[in-house]
Amino acid sequence: MWNGNWVARRYFSMAHANDAGTEFQLRPFQLVNEYSSRCAVSQGKNRAPELAACTGAAQQNWYRQQIPANPDEKHDALLVNAATRNCIAEHDSSLGEEACNPTTPT
Repeated sequence: MWNGNWVARRYFSMAHANDAGTEFQLRPFQLVNEYSSRCAVSQGKNRAPELAACTGAAQQNWYRQQIPANPDEKHDALLVNAATRNCIAEHDSSLGEEACNPTTPT
């Protein structure tokens, strides 16, 4: 189900200070479906992510990349897979992974 019934594991530690303590870096998190208790797993570019048992595998780690947006714009972040660096995009009511493009988030 890609209907919003998701929780992010480790959401409380998504950002942390780097060694110099001056910048924040994103920590990846796992997207867990509330009903199935399964994680979103990257299947690679031009393929839809799938659900699988949560194992902590690199393909299950995601992060939000903030992008500049005006208040009336629909998108203000990209959902990026930490292993593939591809973004989740929605086209014709279907999800898929593609190269990230902050100028045209989908």
